[in-house]
Amino acid sequence: MPHKWINIKNSTRGGNRPIEDFQLEVEAGITEFELDTGLTIDIVAREAFGARGFSGTHQRERTFSHPFPHIISCGGYVFCTLSVPADLEDGRPNFTNFSLVATDNSVLSTLTDPHSVYNPYFGGAILSKHGRHMKSGSEGASETVLGFVSFSVAAIDHSLDAMSNRLVRNKEEFEKIDQRDGRHVELEVKKRQPIIAKLNVEINSLTTVIRQLEEITRAITHNEISISDGSEHHNFFDESQRRNSMALYLQAARLRAYHSNLTFDCESFLQTLSGSRDSALAFATHRITAFGAAILIPNMLFDFFGQGSFEGMPAWFSRNGLLISAGVTALYWALQFWWFKRKRFI
Repeated sequence: MPHKWINIKNSTRGGNRPIEDFQLEVEAGITEFELDTGLTIDIVAREAFGARGFSGTHQRERTFSHPFPHIISCGGYVFCTLSVPADLEDGRPNFTNFSLVATDNSVLSTLTDPHSVYNPYFGGAILSKHGRHMKSGSEGASETVLGFVSFSVAAIDHSLDAMSNRLVRNKEEFEKIDQRDGRHVELEVKKRQPIIAKLNVEINSLTTVIRQLEEITRAITHNEISISDGSEHHNFFDESQRRNSMALYLQAARLRAYHSNLTFDCESFLQTLSGSRDSALAFATHRITAFGAAILIPNMLFDFFGQGSFEGMPAWFSRNGLLISAGVTALYWALQFWWFKRKRFI
């Protein structure tokens, strides 16, 4: 059944729109939806939309860093929020949020990016779908909502792949170095540890989002979403859509397993980096200690004979013994310094 869909976005490629302009459009959209359906949108949905009185507050900003996607029945309409990563490079959790209320005949949605990030991929998919709907939309509102969920699954799958590729690339580069090269190991650990630490933060920030996405698909599959029309309740998603949602549920469950493995791999690599640095430092310490012990031999000879006494030795050695001794000592230390530099212990 064709339906009416109002979609409002808070950002453009040039940055976020002025909050006042966005809020005015949200308020107009809410009013239009309520007039079309005869329903009243409650305060929780209004806050998710970023309506006046909520955007810019501390709690509102928290939704961009700690979102909680869900889908619930709210009497005459369905309320749903979806969240996907907006940025995977800066080590800070930033999420694009997509919130909607829907009946059989109407959908009102808002697409909100964080103030510092523009997400062209997930947002582009939503806007493309909205453009097609405005031209020749013939699918039902429930089918449209199911499409939003599938976009979220695809976006998070893509994000996990990107994170996995970054982790594998850093592991491969680190494995190429000679673990006996203490100085090189130390430099590589210093370079890669902050990168992997940021990646670890980003991976862990997806824990709730992925778990809740699995819960959303489970609720759809198990026929837990319904709306009321007067005194009667009916299922929002039909049987065919619930069967199709089973594939999304399995994909979401796979994403949870994928995420768990990625979390383990990232933490293991962080431990490897720390262990490699410690091993390299221990190896360098052992080598330096061994060379220090070797120095004891010439020291013992000098102490035994005395630095200035060369009596009883050939005349040429007696006359030049001090210079020869100093020269041999200097050569010994030069060779030792060269060796340490070659092994990059100093």
